[in-house]
Amino acid sequence: GDALRIGSWLLASLGVVVAQNRFFAYHWLPVQGPLLLLGFAGLYALYARGEPGDAGALVRRFAGISVIVVALGAAVLPLRELAEWAGYASGAIDRYTYLDHFGDDPGRDARVADWLRAETAPDDGVVVYAWNASILFLSGRTSPTRFGYAMPLLMGGAAELRERYRSEFMTALTREPPEVIVVAPPSRQILDQAVDLDRFPEFEALLSRDYQVASSHGDLVVYRRRHR
Repeated sequence: GDALRIGSWLLASLGVVVAQNRFFAYHWLPVQGPLLLLGFAGLYALYARGEPGDAGALVRRFAGISVIVVALGAAVLPLRELAEWAGYASGAIDRYTYLDHFGDDPGRDARVADWLRAETAPDDGVVVYAWNASILFLSGRTSPTRFGYAMPLLMGGAAELRERYRSEFMTALTREPPEVIVVAPPSRQILDQAVDLDRFPEFEALLSRDYQVASSHGDLVVYRRRHR
């Protein structure tokens, strides 16, 4: 009965992953709960039903060792993160290297945010035309547009809505020109299409006319406004 209920849960979780058709690592997280419970239910059944004698002892030993291996495996990542934090706290690892352990190059975003704090005034507007919304938060700067994330300006499925967003975006940039625009190639895996700047010609023209490259950090390019 337990196996049937947990197995149904597992199949439903797998169905959700398949329906999304993206298969990013975090999409698989809901599957881990039923997998873990199903595995431990099986090990418990093996342990509880082990018959007296050498065979039963072997089954019980296998179940016990399996539990220990799973527990140690689950502890590896937290212990590694604790060691990295200790290295950061002691100065053995710098802030950027430490942050890079959390996801897709957050140390790079922190470098850009530090550059913004050093090179711009607190009331200077900053636009991030990228996936890196954390830059605005880390830098303490604000954007003259409501688009802290570039996806609405790039999605191709609903062209009418996308063009309306683009018009709003360009109007905001013209009305209140930001001091800095940060540009990065958005995720092709998410959009499943080319996302070069020439796919948004109005924005590309504004960058070429009114801005110049001031700094770059990996694939993040920082453009500063030309003051005439």
